[in-house]
Amino acid sequence: PQSTASIIGSADAAERGAEALAAKRAENTRSYLTKDKGIDASRIQVKSNPAGGSKADLWQAPAGATVPQ
Repeated sequence: PQSTASIIGSADAAERGAEALAAKRAENTRSYLTKDKGIDASRIQVKSNPAGGSKADLWQAPAGATVPQ
C-alpha cells in the first residue's frame, strides 16, 4: 500500500500527434487504476514517450525506492 508507480505512455513517432497520444495513453491508464481499482492518484506519476510504440508501461517501486526517469 505504500508503493509508488510510474506510467509511461508511448506512441509510434510516425503517428500524427504522437506526443499527445502517448500522454493520453498514460492518463487513461492512471484513470483506470484510480477509478476502477481504487489506487490513490498521488502515488502514480505519469510520463510520455512519443517514440516508444503503442503501449503504456507501468513501473512499480516499493516504499522508499525511486521509479525510473
